[in-house]
Amino acid sequence: MSPETQGRIFQRYFEEKSDQGEASSGIGLALSEQLVRLHGGRIEVESSPGQGATFRVWLPQGHSHLPAAAIQHDFRDSEDGRHYERLPEPAATPAATAADRPLLLIVEDNPEVLAYIQSIFAGEYRLLTAPDGHQGLELARQHLPDVVISDVMMPRMDGTTLCRHLKTQLETSHIPVILLTARTALIFRLEGLETGADDYVNKPFYPDELRLRVRNAIETQQHLREKFARTRNFDPKEITVTSADELFLEKVMQLAEAHMDNPDYSVEQFADELAVSRPLLFKKMKALTNQTPKSFLKQVRLKRAAQLLSQQKLSIAEVAYQVGFRDPKYFSKCFQQEFGETPSQYADKSN
Repeated sequence: MSPETQGRIFQRYFEEKSDQGEASSGIGLALSEQLVRLHGGRIEVESSPGQGATFRVWLPQGHSHLPAAAIQHDFRDSEDGRHYERLPEPAATPAATAADRPLLLIVEDNPEVLAYIQSIFAGEYRLLTAPDGHQGLELARQHLPDVVISDVMMPRMDGTTLCRHLKTQLETSHIPVILLTARTALIFRLEGLETGADDYVNKPFYPDELRLRVRNAIETQQHLREKFARTRNFDPKEITVTSADELFLEKVMQLAEAHMDNPDYSVEQFADELAVSRPLLFKKMKALTNQTPKSFLKQVRLKRAAQLLSQQKLSIAEVAYQVGFRDPKYFSKCFQQEFGETPSQYADKSN
């Protein structure tokens, strides 16, 4: 590193551009220097451009150079005793056979921090990991995790840029993103939230806090899916959290309405008109509504049938034809499965 960089390397969040992109010192070296000074020592760096760096730390022996009030003889009596607990051993990623567990993608370039976060969620989640935003984005596209936890300061692609990509691409826009950062200033939090981040957690964090944030993100997504199932006439704004998802569902509903009375309207046509592949349509609909495209179209038709029956202006057969069913008997069977009563019972109740 250059002499100028050496003079600033111990500043918090010092950033330097290089051929490999932007690199940041974060807060690690700044905290190291503060700790060394608290002990009456000093820390120095030696380096040449394009070469490695050597850090040297000098600490005086004994306690005589320290103020008596600054000496903590038994840290277990400290109010910050939790900060001194031994980190758990890195846990292996749970086997992918536990398909019922939520899938968590952790994007972190520091191996020790990555291992620590893995240990927090081991056994409860399936885990994927990436050392930078670039690889994290590729893994998110391939596996569509339930939640992404990402550090902000990383090489190649930082967490804020990763979040922006995830939230503006249709295939990943529904995935909750939790950003981790040592930057506590409001401006940095706003920067992350403006890119669509669902939550922001400051370092250092407590394991229970991060667990709750992840659990809340997953439960929020589940509540939105359940809201679709409960609502007879839903507004896409009510079950989406990003503009990309909202626009997608608005188009989905427009197509469902336009082809409401067409019994031959297929999932292939549905995907073609949405300009997405059939696999992507399936994944996206499951993520947003917990329905397959076929079951979604069927449920929308049955909900419209319930509205028509409550108006009592059409016969059951006419309602069936208007919502794309060829056979009124099959319509009645599907309606009873959906609402727990026959079309006749539903219409009579609405009287």
